[in-house]
Amino acid sequence: MKLWFTRVALWGLVAACMAFIFFMSAKPSEQSSQISGQFIRTVASTITPDFSALPTNEQDAVVSSLQNVVRKGAHFSIYLLLGVLTLLAMQTHRVKTGWKIGISLGICLLYAASDEFHQLWIAGRSGQVSDVLLDFSGSFAGVLLTAGVIGWIRRFLQKKRTSPVSS
Repeated sequence: MKLWFTRVALWGLVAACMAFIFFMSAKPSEQSSQISGQFIRTVASTITPDFSALPTNEQDAVVSSLQNVVRKGAHFSIYLLLGVLTLLAMQTHRVKTGWKIGISLGICLLYAASDEFHQLWIAGRSGQVSDVLLDFSGSFAGVLLTAGVIGWIRRFLQKKRTSPVSS
C-alpha cells in the first residue's frame, strides 16, 4: 500500500509539473513576456536597491537585456525539475536502472517536443527545435543529478550495512 501511494504521489507530481509547463506555454507571447519581465524587475529591485530609482527607459533596457536569459533559464530549470521527478517516479517501478533512466529521458524528450508543437497554435509563440534541445538538456541534467544522488545514497547505505559495528 505504501509503494502504491508513493508511486501515485510521484507520478502526480510529474503530471503537475507537466500541467504547469502546459499552462505557461499556453500564454500568448505578450503575456509570457510580461511575466518574465515582472520577475526580472522583482529580482533586480531585490539585488539592486536603487533599481526602482532608475528612469523607466533604463529599467526597461535592463529588463529587455535579461529577458532571453531568464526565459531560457526558466526552460532549463522547469525541465530539470521534470527530469528529477520523472526519475524519482520511475524508482517506484521494478525495472533495471538503465531502463529507468532511458524511460525518464524519453518521457521528458517527448514532452519537450509536444510542448513546442503545442506552442505553434499560441499567439506570438513558435515551436523551436532549439527549445526542445534546451528543455531536454535540463531534463538530462535533472535525471543525471538524481541518478547520481540515488547511486551515492545506495553506496552509502551498502557501506553502512557491511561495516562492522564499533562498540
